[in-house]
Amino acid sequence: MGEPVFGVLGPLRVRGRGTPGPVPLGGPKPRAVLATLLLRPGAFVSLDVLTEVLWPGGAPRSAVANVRTYVRGVRRALAAAGVATDGLRTLPAGYALDVPPGDHDLLLFEQRLDRARAARDRGDDGTALRGYESALALWRGGVLQDLPSSVVWDPALTRAEELRSLAADECLQLRLRLGEYASLVADLRARLAQDPLREDLWQMLVRALHGAGRAADARAAYAEAERVLAAELGVAPGAPLRAAGDEVNGYAVCRRPAPPAPVCQLPMDVPDFTGRDEEVAALEELLSSARRRPVVAVVSGPPGSGKSTLVVHVAHRVRESFPDGQLFADLGGMSGEPRAAEDVLAEMLRGLGVIDDAIPAGPGERAALLRSRLAQRRVLIVLDDAASAAQVRPLLPGTGGSAVLVGSRRRMPSLPAHPCPLGVMRRRDARALLGRIIGKDRLRAAGDDADRVLAGCGLLPLAVRIAGARLADRPGWSVAALADILHDERGRLDQLRTDELEVRASAELSYRHLPGRAAAAFRAFGELPGEAVAGWLVAVAAGGARESGGAPEPLETLLDEHLVEVTGTDPLGLQRYRMHDLLRIYARERAEADPAPVRRARRLRVVDALIAVARCANAAMPSRFPGVLGEPVALAGPAARVAGAVRARPVEWFESERRVLVATVEDALRLGDPARAADLAVELAGFFHLRGCYGDWLRTHRLVLAALPPDGDVRTAALLRDLGRLHLHQDRCAEARAAFERSLSAWRRLDARDQAELVDAKLRVLR
Repeated sequence: MGEPVFGVLGPLRVRGRGTPGPVPLGGPKPRAVLATLLLRPGAFVSLDVLTEVLWPGGAPRSAVANVRTYVRGVRRALAAAGVATDGLRTLPAGYALDVPPGDHDLLLFEQRLDRARAARDRGDDGTALRGYESALALWRGGVLQDLPSSVVWDPALTRAEELRSLAADECLQLRLRLGEYASLVADLRARLAQDPLREDLWQMLVRALHGAGRAADARAAYAEAERVLAAELGVAPGAPLRAAGDEVNGYAVCRRPAPPAPVCQLPMDVPDFTGRDEEVAALEELLSSARRRPVVAVVSGPPGSGKSTLVVHVAHRVRESFPDGQLFADLGGMSGEPRAAEDVLAEMLRGLGVIDDAIPAGPGERAALLRSRLAQRRVLIVLDDAASAAQVRPLLPGTGGSAVLVGSRRRMPSLPAHPCPLGVMRRRDARALLGRIIGKDRLRAAGDDADRVLAGCGLLPLAVRIAGARLADRPGWSVAALADILHDERGRLDQLRTDELEVRASAELSYRHLPGRAAAAFRAFGELPGEAVAGWLVAVAAGGARESGGAPEPLETLLDEHLVEVTGTDPLGLQRYRMHDLLRIYARERAEADPAPVRRARRLRVVDALIAVARCANAAMPSRFPGVLGEPVALAGPAARVAGAVRARPVEWFESERRVLVATVEDALRLGDPARAADLAVELAGFFHLRGCYGDWLRTHRLVLAALPPDGDVRTAALLRDLGRLHLHQDRCAEARAAFERSLSAWRRLDARDQAELVDAKLRVLR
């Protein structure tokens, strides 16, 4: 088999078809373009990525044109050397290079390595060794060692170098198993000169020397390993290396005390863990896959969602996959003072057997020592209540087969981790958990009352556990009684606490860490309707928060903290946000602590904004509902950013906001402002007529009319007119006639002749 056409495992090299020597590609920039494409074979590489590689300090204005020129030059050079260029594809805003594995040394290396491992796993050591040696022979040096480095290349280069290192280690182990002792010694000493803290390499060297009949050299090598590990790491050799030392020193039965069992710092698993089957299965599979490189998973969710319980439960289930131990640290993210990473590092190093005197002083050195200690071990690290990615990052392993399981209320997208967002429980799981706490017979006897309790808990695991504990402590207390108590939102949080568990306290921990604008948005949710609301309306309630990156920054903070969730996108393309019922109750408590004028202003801002946007929508409706409408005004503040979408799709806006609008009419009445309630109700009548929302139409108009003076102003006349139309549509002629007569009297009193004529025409139809 000939050499590959493209080579990146060393200096960049391209070999032509039937031409001697490498293909000349031009200067460093065309070579860098080709190298970038070869590091991502078959994948789309954008012009932005190529620009960053070529001009990391800032690109010139002609960057895109220059990149296209370099690609054309590479294409011409390849074609001139007889290399097919149909694999070099030009795509919108980028390029891709399709290369068969046999023509690309990195792909060929991975292919040969996979075959070697397959032969090793089936016991064909001879074939496996030839495969490893064939794969490693493709390396001519460091990856792209003749080109200037680029941060864009770092992930691909790191992965390739790690594969090479693993392949070399596996090849050494295979040669040891095949008895190639004499030739192996020199290679092992060369590897140890580069990395003298690798216990597995010392172990192989001791065994190779012993197998080659060099007993004295084997004993000297073990003694040297002991000295190096003690001086550099402050630790004694691990069990596998000690076993090799015992063998070469002539005492297979160790005269030293038996080594201690691997560390296990996991807290006790809860005995009644229930549900989360999909999350548990996914995390088990993910963590157990840690072999050649570390795996990190972040379980994040709202307060009371059971993150810590799930993390500990999964850690116990995967213990056997991590024979070198399990470390646990509570990072205190929601406490007043989250733990410093350097303190946690010292604690973890002690757990791995490092004596105090050998623990470095600086956090960077401690993190490096932890990575070194984990490089050849399979350890599970559980980090609960993490405050931020910055707190977690120094605690991560660099290589090896360890895994990290993080629990946090915050999302951590910047970590190299697999996210596992956690929400409320599924209803069947919440019911099963309640049954495990109060007993299956009592749950069965409760019937639908148990579902009412779960509804009051909002399916939040912490709340379900508290409710179950309260019932278990009171055998004579009926489930129906607790369901009735939880039905009242005002006292619900007071009921959901027992011993050390309390929903309110759990929510308080998250709230007190919010910055000012995010805290204002959190409180705003407490006074908004309990529906999914658009982000602009939250910004209005919170005081016109500025936007950041297309979405209000406070809402992004609440999302990251799992205090709200995105429920979807409405027909206008606006994201809608919802807060869990129990969190919303707590948000209302916080809002009620604000001064009364502040609260009133906040709620009136919402009413006024919805009236203004409703008028904007009515002005753009396909058919105008005849009647008195307020004049549309230019929208300002957060409402302004939805004006275009509302004018383009007014009916869809009313449909999206219908429940919020109806609830806001009622809120305006609670504020003692029937005039604003009437303004909004009048704006809704046209949409209610168009979509046949007769129940909402009747409810809003009757409530507002009851709050207005009987001989009121134009608002009373308009509401009576619209109420008469509703009754007429529903063939309730007597009610329609009564409403129209009162409306006609009001219009005449107001000298509104056009409206009086419209209503009089309706009355003539009824006579």
